[in-house]
Amino acid sequence: MVIEIKDILHPDLELFSKIKDRTLIGDNFFIIESKKVFLKAIDADIKVKTVLLSKNLQDEILPLLDESIKVLVVSDDILNAVVKFKSHTKVFALAEIPEEKIDYD
Repeated sequence: MVIEIKDILHPDLELFSKIKDRTLIGDNFFIIESKKVFLKAIDADIKVKTVLLSKNLQDEILPLLDESIKVLVVSDDILNAVVKFKSHTKVFALAEIPEEKIDYD
């Protein structure tokens, strides 16, 4: 499910606005904070729950995702405001912690 968001106050952005607060994401989840790790996680069949994605990457990333994954597409300005720093990766995701370790090399 792809949701294009144009308002920084959209409720679906709250989780990503507090990515350093472990109590919000729970014990079984982790936040992916880079395109490289995100692509590795997808290749490793990690269960991704929600993706925060820059419009600039949607053509590259959306075809890789199952339609059941909630994808929040935003401008770079909104993405940077939500995560509270200027991100060069332009993709963040909430994913289930896998039972097996992922090789990111």
